[in-house]
Amino acid sequence: MEQTHIAEAPMTRGIAHVAFSNNGLYLACCDMSDENNIYIFDVKSQLKPGQKWVPLASGRGGRQKLLSLGWNAQNDHVIATGIKCVLFCSWSGGKVSVKKGSGY
Repeated sequence: MEQTHIAEAPMTRGIAHVAFSNNGLYLACCDMSDENNIYIFDVKSQLKPGQKWVPLASGRGGRQKLLSLGWNAQNDHVIATGIKCVLFCSWSGGKVSVKKGSGY
């Protein structure tokens, strides 16, 4: 295996979950911080040697324990699930916005 890219983001406590979009253009990551920060990367961007990926957008996922990440069919929302929680995450202008879902 060969390392092809390095992601530059303040995920100092590690990465808990990753999910590639269905169209292969984006990568969503959730870090292991207390706030479960979510980052969106453009994986098809052309990088020069030594250049690092920087997030297109980032934001707080919330304090609940997240168990998975996934994408909707249109590749415009990241869906994070946890114990008794569902989060719908969209992004614009470098910021991830989170809306809580309910199923009860």
